[in-house]
Amino acid sequence: MIRYRQPGFSARPSLDETESLQTDTMRFFAVICMCLMIIFSLVKSMPITRKTNSPRINTQKIVRDKITCLEQRVQTVGKTLAAMEQALQKAGNEHQQVKRLHSAFIEQITILQKKRDKIITQLETTKQAYTEKRQALGFIEDEIQRIKRGIQRLESKAEDLKQNIAGDVLVNPVAAKTKAEAEISPEKEKTGFSLGFSSDDALFSTLKTGNQVALYMRIKDRFWQFKTASVPWAFVPVSFSGRIYYMDRQTVPDKVIQASAQAVSVPGTNEILFGVSLSQGITRQISALMKGRKGGNIIIQSNGRVDFEN
Repeated sequence: MIRYRQPGFSARPSLDETESLQTDTMRFFAVICMCLMIIFSLVKSMPITRKTNSPRINTQKIVRDKITCLEQRVQTVGKTLAAMEQALQKAGNEHQQVKRLHSAFIEQITILQKKRDKIITQLETTKQAYTEKRQALGFIEDEIQRIKRGIQRLESKAEDLKQNIAGDVLVNPVAAKTKAEAEISPEKEKTGFSLGFSSDDALFSTLKTGNQVALYMRIKDRFWQFKTASVPWAFVPVSFSGRIYYMDRQTVPDKVIQASAQAVSVPGTNEILFGVSLSQGITRQISALMKGRKGGNIIIQSNGRVDFEN
């Protein structure tokens, strides 16, 4: 309660006023306490509620689920391990079987290799024997051809004797015209030696090698060389000044005669002469065979070897 003081009164309060002020203060605090008590009682009487939609974590269920999952995994891993053990055991059995098969296969290979080596040895022996027999057969064929040539020459000589032609038609070396010697015609000079080949194939074989024998056709002072590189075979005009061994016309192959007819046209066949030029190796063989002999048949084989026949 506020009291009004009139002017002129003393500033010092009286005892009654002091007591009145204390009473007012106590009343004020009492009112405040009553208000606080009412508020506390109201707050205490209010019910405490929780939110029903808030999530709750059930840890026991989660742990049980994890344990169940782990047990299932353990069972699955156990089954997998059992299957792997069975597969490993099966693989071990198969490995042992493969090892046995491999050992048997190695034994078979060893046996086959021994048989192969034996067959190779037999083939080498057979091949060597075949080569030797083939060489012997070649010598026999050359001998047969030489005998045939001898028979032909004997028949030719018999025919010449019937016609009372003295001497034999021989093949002689004729050198080119030089200051030292003049060319000798095979029609003028006759000797006791004749030159020929074991067969027509032997002549063509030596011609194809190109370094043993060359075949020429001569008409007076003109020469043609027989070429086997072209098809058909033909005579080609050449200039020649070397040594020629003239051939008996009866020993000239038909293919050579046909090629000469296509190369030139000569009224008289007697004007055409056929001869060969020989390599130094064949010439040396002929010289060695003629040394110390007065006559005979000189036969050139397909391999370049020169043989002598009486």
